[in-house]
Amino acid sequence: MVQSGLYEQLITQRVKQSLDRDTFYVGERQLEAGEASTWLSRF
Repeated sequence: MVQSGLYEQLITQRVKQSLDRDTFYVGERQLEAGEASTWLSRF
């Protein structure tokens, strides 16, 4: 079970609402714990 805090839920909700999916390609998939640091460092 993946748990996220209230802050993370609010940020995720806000980004989903304001993201223009017609302009930007958005790929979605589950992020494994071992690769999280790699993806975060890329951005």
